[in-house]
Amino acid sequence: MIAAVRTCNRLLLALALALAVTASWGATYRWTDAAGNVIYGDLPPAGVEAELLGAPPPPADRADPPAAADAGESNAAGNGAPDAADAAAAPAESTPSPAALQRDQLRRAQEARQLAETRRKNCAAARHNIEFLERNRPLRLDQPDGERTRSRRLATAERTERLREARQQLRDNCD
Repeated sequence: MIAAVRTCNRLLLALALALAVTASWGATYRWTDAAGNVIYGDLPPAGVEAELLGAPPPPADRADPPAAADAGESNAAGNGAPDAADAAAAPAESTPSPAALQRDQLRRAQEARQLAETRRKNCAAARHNIEFLERNRPLRLDQPDGERTRSRRLATAERTERLREARQQLRDNCD
């Protein structure tokens, strides 16, 4: 029982130290108060022009940039524009890993193969439909009507419209 309490106390101490170290990673500012004294701190008072002295780089396991950059704080020059140090501190996670690039390339290749196969099938169907519609034989369409299928004759205007659609499909899908 005592060993369990000691282990728990050690874990709590380790957690407290980790939190204390994390809190010390903030940015440091320098500003001058009304009396002319130079003051250093992690957050300048509102309405005071402060100089950002530089923040240490974020820990490796932290994905977001420092809070000062999120809040739109100005750089050391005071003009609000990013400087070279800000650009160098940008997270390296914006460039995908080689494995992610390879997965993306494989996914795109698979999509291209599927698109080519779909176009090939649509081209073959368009050719078949054109051949069938250009015959001047009477055509009948089967249409579902409730539980049974009814046949009806294809009118000349409808045949012409379907032939036009098949030719458009041929232009869209055949090379």
